[in-house]
Amino acid sequence: LPEYPGWGAPMSRRSAAWLAVVALGLSACAHGHPETVSPLVPTPASALRLPPTEPVATGPFEPPAIQRARLSNGLSISYVRVPNADYVELMWVAPLHGRDQEARLLEEAIELQFAGAPFPLRVSADDERSLRVQLTCEPAELESALQLMAAVVTNPPSPETTRWLASELKVLQLRASLNLTHKALSRMRKHFALDRPPARAWSTEKPLDLYELAALHRELLASSDTTLIVIGALDEAALPQLAQKHCGSLPLAAASTLPAARDRTERAGSDESETIAFLPIPEPAALIAFGFALPPDAREQTVALTLLVDSLGGGLSSLLSASLREELGLTYSVTTDYEVGVEGGMLYGTFLTPPDRVPEALRALRETLTAARSGPDRQAFERVLRRSRESMRRGADRAQALAGYAARAVCQQTTPDLRVTFADLERVRPQDVAALATQVLQQPLIVIVGERSVRASLQWEDATVLDD
Repeated sequence: LPEYPGWGAPMSRRSAAWLAVVALGLSACAHGHPETVSPLVPTPASALRLPPTEPVATGPFEPPAIQRARLSNGLSISYVRVPNADYVELMWVAPLHGRDQEARLLEEAIELQFAGAPFPLRVSADDERSLRVQLTCEPAELESALQLMAAVVTNPPSPETTRWLASELKVLQLRASLNLTHKALSRMRKHFALDRPPARAWSTEKPLDLYELAALHRELLASSDTTLIVIGALDEAALPQLAQKHCGSLPLAAASTLPAARDRTERAGSDESETIAFLPIPEPAALIAFGFALPPDAREQTVALTLLVDSLGGGLSSLLSASLREELGLTYSVTTDYEVGVEGGMLYGTFLTPPDRVPEALRALRETLTAARSGPDRQAFERVLRRSRESMRRGADRAQALAGYAARAVCQQTTPDLRVTFADLERVRPQDVAALATQVLQQPLIVIVGERSVRASLQWEDATVLDD
């Protein structure tokens, strides 16, 4: 592979000015700046004035058929031609399976290593539980873009990159520790045994080793469960051969395995009691996360699952937003989502709330989730169904949106066939979502990330409180 200028040099944007901005942000958090650690005062939905959106086309709809193939080395590729696109979107997707902290090091390393590449790389870790390397190119540049993607996989971090990461390791870990959502969801995945054992535990007490970082690069990016996604203005007939030429000979290591099925539930307290895990932080803030285990066949019910999640926390009109935000003013917003894989998954949600209102927020959350077990009412069902259909229609002719959809299918190990998904949207019934809600929304795991004073307020007779 040819050498591109600047691959071994640290990025110029990692300057003293950039680090100063980070330092100011950390200082603001440490001193309790209200805009960084406290939820904003909710704005009633009636006060919002959103710009009008373009009308969504109606009538017959034929989603593009995302093709799948496997190269000679076992690498999976997903690709499709988008008629209206004038560019090509490439994405290398590597599922993390619990190696989030390690992936953040690689995110920094890849951006440093390939700062001078001819196509700007967009690298993100923990997006849909994956490490993604993404770039956009012109159709005539596709072969060069594939060559660059192969270089990312085969070129581990250089000594210069490793030295920079070692010098900034404490800053990187401190930044990660301030991500309250990440802390809560990591604890939740451990509870539901959804993560594979981390390959390594990185510590600020030992130097960052060049050979260990190279091994981490190989384990994550060159694993047999990675996928190359190519979507946009391309020749579908020629793409597999082109991908084979540049990526078909890449050495891929075997992926690690998940814990055995019998170990997939952490027994903490009785089955009849609610479990609350408390994670202390020194900042005057509080984040509440809730999660429910999903059944092994959740991958076959992703449409009903999407509608259930959307009805709980998808926008200001959702059930949790109406209760926690509009009625009680406990938070600015509620986020809900789900993760699924071959052995189940979890439905989860998160929201920030003032530390002194945590008990009130927990009571309201309990009541709302209990009411949600019967599923969304007819009006809410029609609203979330219409939103899902419109979202699919809007994204069907956009290469970036399709690439994101294909990447999510890779991480969830579900079919990327939009035609199947849209057909399921046409067939889904309110009783399907209600049945799933009744099955899933039983005893949740509650994770609270907050200051020590919050812990004293967690005196629940019918809950098991764990101190992590």
